[in-house]
Amino acid sequence: MRSHLLISCLPFIRSFLRVLFSLLLIAPTGALWAQWEKRDSGINGAEVRAFAVNDNYIFAGTYGAGVFRSADHGSTWQAINTGITNDNVISLITNGSYVFAGTDAGLFRSADNGNTWTQLTNLSTTARIYAVNLVNGYLFASGNFTGYVFRSTDNGETWQQANLGLPAGAVVYSFTVKGSVLYAALYSSGVYKSLDNGETWENSGLGGASITQVIVKGTDLFASGLLGIYRSTDDGANWVNIRGGGYPSLIATSAYLYACGEEVVRSADNGNTWATITTGIPTLSQYRTFITLASDNVNLYVSSLHYSSTNGSTQVGSVYRSSNNGDNWLVSNSGLRGVGIKCFISEGGYLFSGTSESGVYRSSDNGLNWVSVNTGLTNLRIQAFAKGNGYLFAGTLGGGVFRSANYGNTWEAVNTGLIYTDIQSLAISGSRLLAGSSGGGVYRSDNNGANWTASNAGIATPGYVYAFAVKDGYLFAANGATVYRSTNNGTSWPTSSTLESFSRVVTMVSANNNIYAATIASCCGGNTIQRSVDGVSWTGIGAGLGAVNVRGITSDNNVLYATNANETGVFASANEGTGWVPVGEKFLTNRTQVVHVHNGYLFAGTEAGGIYAIPLAQTVPNPVISSFSPTAGVPGTTIVITGSGFSTTNSVNEVSFNGVSGWVSAATATSLTVQVPPGATTGKVTVTVAGVPVVSTQDFTAYAAQPLSQPGFLSAVTASPSQINLSFPAASTITNGAGYIILRRQDGTNPTVTGIEDGTVPASLTLPAGTTLAANISTNSITSFENTGLLAATQYHYLIIPYNVQAGQAINYYTASSLQTANATTRAAEPTAQPTGLTFTNVLSSSMEGTFVAAAGSPAGYLVVRRAGAAPTGVPQDGTAYAPVLRLAMVR
Repeated sequence: MRSHLLISCLPFIRSFLRVLFSLLLIAPTGALWAQWEKRDSGINGAEVRAFAVNDNYIFAGTYGAGVFRSADHGSTWQAINTGITNDNVISLITNGSYVFAGTDAGLFRSADNGNTWTQLTNLSTTARIYAVNLVNGYLFASGNFTGYVFRSTDNGETWQQANLGLPAGAVVYSFTVKGSVLYAALYSSGVYKSLDNGETWENSGLGGASITQVIVKGTDLFASGLLGIYRSTDDGANWVNIRGGGYPSLIATSAYLYACGEEVVRSADNGNTWATITTGIPTLSQYRTFITLASDNVNLYVSSLHYSSTNGSTQVGSVYRSSNNGDNWLVSNSGLRGVGIKCFISEGGYLFSGTSESGVYRSSDNGLNWVSVNTGLTNLRIQAFAKGNGYLFAGTLGGGVFRSANYGNTWEAVNTGLIYTDIQSLAISGSRLLAGSSGGGVYRSDNNGANWTASNAGIATPGYVYAFAVKDGYLFAANGATVYRSTNNGTSWPTSSTLESFSRVVTMVSANNNIYAATIASCCGGNTIQRSVDGVSWTGIGAGLGAVNVRGITSDNNVLYATNANETGVFASANEGTGWVPVGEKFLTNRTQVVHVHNGYLFAGTEAGGIYAIPLAQTVPNPVISSFSPTAGVPGTTIVITGSGFSTTNSVNEVSFNGVSGWVSAATATSLTVQVPPGATTGKVTVTVAGVPVVSTQDFTAYAAQPLSQPGFLSAVTASPSQINLSFPAASTITNGAGYIILRRQDGTNPTVTGIEDGTVPASLTLPAGTTLAANISTNSITSFENTGLLAATQYHYLIIPYNVQAGQAINYYTASSLQTANATTRAAEPTAQPTGLTFTNVLSSSMEGTFVAAAGSPAGYLVVRRAGAAPTGVPQDGTAYAPVLRLAMVR
């Protein structure tokens, strides 16, 4: 059984250091509604960063498309990414049926030859894993995490640091073993070795050199990197440079040494002499580099990368295999689906895709299958499409404009007068064809590209024109960060607006009676969407897009779609871009570049992961309200709405209570937390997500705001045996239409707020036994009440409670603190009869004796009033106790 480590071979394009960082080993530094379906069968190629081989399979780790596996020695490949959450793979190793994949965000392990994967969470889940290898029963991993190098004895379940003696911040790109000695290739630090399986390390030469690969062949050690290939015949004590140039990948078979970089080379004499072996590998672009090598004892494999420009902005990766030790090569891309997609267009029932380095592909079945249609295309770096006047046009980087009159079956170059041939954008305005170039501004053609004329009148500094848009007879062109407007199909550009804080506009689209422009910030690489009705005044939009980096925009039936490279996904908006929600799942780490609507589907093209599609019906937000709690409350009450299809960005969700908007304080895909707004009334709850509304089936009962104060006091005064008069000052903070309820008890205790339920009208309150609703004063302008019909000689206790009610809102009672109470006792009942037969007899000179017949009804007593010289007059006042001068015994 073989165990192989095959680390990425870094490209060397003029500057090995530039490619080292940009390609393989980036230098270390301190709601979902549907699923996307991959639809790019027939568009083959991928940027392979690492190979690994076991007895049954060869594995390829790609940057942008995850891991692929071949069971037929590279004839065909199959994606195997179940469980992988980062598809930027930069290192691979096999150990029997175990496969380990190092990515830009941690290490993944498969126990079943890649069918399923699990992330090893005991190692950093955010670090780049530059190298992984199995040596002497230890699994070693190196990355840009604290600790530099870790090792495991249990297939990655647990890890221990293994970096004692390594330079601070060491970046190890590969490991190998010779005998019992472990060797490590360090970027910028040469080769180190360990005699104790990584417990300790010591320098083994080439100090200061950037070494990316160290291997063993026979009794010799070999190392390669930035400055060439080295050989040591004394276990690393001394090294000899046996070939200059940059070769980041180096492997050995029983007969040969192979290395790759700017070329693929082979040595049959232990590195003394070398031969270039690239027969059959085409030069597709200005720059070509080779990344990594592998051998499975049947074929030799090499991965290549082709660049269209010095900054590597467009590129295509391929795998080549050789069955004769590199004498001849055949492309081996079948099933490798990681091509960069730059543009789409629909024409004649077909869907066309323009790729970064592989030309034009055409599909007649909604992207299920694609065929290459490149006959006549002498440049395969497609950047833009346009259609009109019976032609399909393709703009390329470096090859100008091509046109086809037969749906891409054949193409012809149409570049007469086109000085700048890096074409960034194309448009049809009227019958005129326009091209936006890199450096030459706008070109126009009135004969379908046969002749071109520079068309920059009014453009201050013609430069890079990345986008056009057509709206209401106006033509718009984005030249850097300035949008120009033309009323004559681009002959002149008299009107312009500059987006001051942005470096350039990268794409534009006309939709929903607006122009939408995706812009890149000049200060820090940020990006946003700007919206304009006239192309002169612009408003920034994009809530819900996350860390914004929009590269493509399109629309369908008033729904906007935008790519977001930073968020690796596609977003939708149904409210003119004010709020956005994700469409389906994100594409792991693969950045989306372009979106397009075709025949009921939304298509997304990625930077290095091919094409995905999703039915349009499943792209728009579909919010659902399952329930909300509580179902009633006052302004300021916190309500939790549960359901699905919500945005995780607060501001993208709009919630209203019977038409009055509330404030969303927290949001997940399945719940919203919102406060009931002032003025809310009883009715339905509406949730609107990025312009798409859903209405609850249940009403929310909105209470009026609770009064903020109560009367300063409550006074109770006895008026008669059956009446007590109450009075109070008005509460100052209750609203018009509000009032008071007065509760009464007659058992010697004060009423309480028990039974006072907000939302219940006074007449329907369920009050405790012994408590009576004495009064409902339904206006705040009345401050007194006569409580009649009472029992005589009875004590009554009262409690006053203010309430608010307005505009159909339910009642809200004031129960915030202790309330005002009062009590009074009614007078005794008036006797029903009087005594009779009152007579007085002199007894002494100073006294008389009076007698009378007692009154019926047994009164409590009698008041006898006298007056000298005349009969008494006047009526005693009820409630007044008179002090007697003469007290007579009551006669019963």
